[in-house]
Amino acid sequence: MEYKAPVNDDMGGKFIFPRTVEGKPFLTPESGSVKFVLNLSGNLKLNAKFDVAKMPYDGKLEY
Repeated sequence: MEYKAPVNDDMGGKFIFPRTVEGKPFLTPESGSVKFVLNLSGNLKLNAKFDVAKMPYDGKLEY
């Protein structure tokens, strides 16, 4: 829903989106994949796809 450009926190840019929609998790292990697309100035584009099933950390889905 929102992108925040990098600042001096060593974490880079940030994609901001709700963790829940209508009371349900936005992402679950069954979601398949999540894709982030960002068109910057000129020909610079970011297009990254992540397999949600591979995102658990210590048994919990983290993002």
